[in-house]
Amino acid sequence: MHFGTGRSHKEEGTVVMITIGTGLGGAMFLDGELIPNFELGQLYLKGMDIIAEKFVSNKVRKDNNMDWKTFGKRLNKYLTHVDSILNPDLIILGGGG
Repeated sequence: MHFGTGRSHKEEGTVVMITIGTGLGGAMFLDGELIPNFELGQLYLKGMDIIAEKFVSNKVRKDNNMDWKTFGKRLNKYLTHVDSILNPDLIILGGGG
């Protein structure tokens, strides 16, 4: 929020950061302030009986030998859900290699 992509919303706005790795990490900032105890990986996706990080993490992709097109569709479903419930000004994606 000070030096990266989120700095344009540091003074005003809602920013969600999602990291994609073994699970899904998340953070939310409101007007530059971190919202504590924010967890996006444990969200249930609409119409599904599975939490998000069991549906779209990089571990799930690797464990299921998922191609990138399928993974991209799953990630889009997740991001659309996050956008619809939080309506952030910006979503930042990151993760390990």
